Amino acid sequence: MSKLTKLLKSKVVKEGMKQAQKHALPLIKKKLAKRKGKFK
Repeated sequence: MSKLTKLLKSKVVKEGMKQAQKHALPLIKKKLAKRKGKFK
């Protein structure tokens, strides 16, 4: 049972990370650009 739940959790986490990265990438790029001083 614990193995199965671990597998499910890891799958869900990986999918969640993929979705989060898709949404977060533009925001991260904007923040990095601001930090670097309007780096183009």
